[in-house]
Amino acid sequence: MVDAAEVISNIRKKLEKQYEESTELFPDLLHSKAIEVVPSPSAIINAITGVGGLPKARVTEIYGPLSSGKTTIAIEVCAAAQRNNPEAVVIYVDYEHAFDARYAHALGLDLNPTKFIFAQPEYFEQGAQIIDRFLDEGVADIVVIDSAAAMTPKSEFEGDFDTKGGTQKGTQAALMAKFLSIATKKLNRGRKPPLVIINQTRANFVIGSRPQPNLPKEKPAGGNALKFYTSLRLELEPFGFEGDEARGTKGTDQIYTRTRIRITAVKNKVAPPFMRGKIVIDFGTGINNIESIAELAEAKLGIMSPSGGFVKFVGDTTATSFQCRGREAFRDILKSDPDICKEIEMKVLEAIKQEHAKALGIGDVKVSGSAKKIEIVDTGTLVLESGEETAPTLGMPAEEVT
Repeated sequence: MVDAAEVISNIRKKLEKQYEESTELFPDLLHSKAIEVVPSPSAIINAITGVGGLPKARVTEIYGPLSSGKTTIAIEVCAAAQRNNPEAVVIYVDYEHAFDARYAHALGLDLNPTKFIFAQPEYFEQGAQIIDRFLDEGVADIVVIDSAAAMTPKSEFEGDFDTKGGTQKGTQAALMAKFLSIATKKLNRGRKPPLVIINQTRANFVIGSRPQPNLPKEKPAGGNALKFYTSLRLELEPFGFEGDEARGTKGTDQIYTRTRIRITAVKNKVAPPFMRGKIVIDFGTGINNIESIAELAEAKLGIMSPSGGFVKFVGDTTATSFQCRGREAFRDILKSDPDICKEIEMKVLEAIKQEHAKALGIGDVKVSGSAKKIEIVDTGTLVLESGEETAPTLGMPAEEVT
């Protein structure tokens, strides 16, 4: 009688020897590794992803209309990766040829050429080869493409302007499918970087006379392959600008200093999808995480008096407990005391998790500590790398984090 276990073992050994250049041809699912992430500097974005950041060795698409903070978020994630790991190597491929080095530096990005590999390819294939080479060597900690819409095929770049538009669209979509089919495998090599693809949106024209009221007015560029190969898709939608009024000779002009962005995880293969939240981006300085934490604390923790004039927070220790007058004083405390800010952030996230658990009928859950690695060990339970237990990764359709 044939020993099936022995036959399987022999086949595995032969195939692993034959394809020894491949990374984990037969992964051990019983001892699967934790989900590793590159955290963003935004508590809101980390909550929306469900795993605390952008998942490593996966493709993340960030798309939205103009002035929705796509590039700002990507740069800030790169800067956060450098802060968390001084040896981190960032690969940034700027197809749009519009990268502002001074702005990136202001957001905290280290532009040292040994840590920040910056390329401005002219056409799709050129940039794809650059990325492919670094993925082969396994030295990248995060790879950013800005943007998918600007990845012009070589045939179109070197062709005439009178070429039919449909040819360009089909060529780009085919190249995108080929590029992603290769890149998604190579992301598992070396440092297992996340591949972050920024994308623009285009008008979604309706073909035919029948009205389709639920059809979105805009859709991301790049074809359908990008939608399928991504593990995380974040849709950005600006919904408000704020600023100071300045009296001019011709009346009152509004000088905008910040914008508010609604973010929705329209696809998520590492946590439940459709989590949604709002972030604040200050012009010139980037994501305002303090403002997000403060607004969430006021809404979720009940620390603000009904009149809005008094704030009282009882922390885990006397050192993190305080009271103050007014919203601005509250924000000043968050800026000046990292320990208080971190504790309030954790309590806010715990409150959000409790709301989701209650909505799903799961009951009380706990959130403690922070981790860059999270492992799913059973239904609704996550274990931090240190062994601490934390909340289940929960999500509700179109659930607001703010």
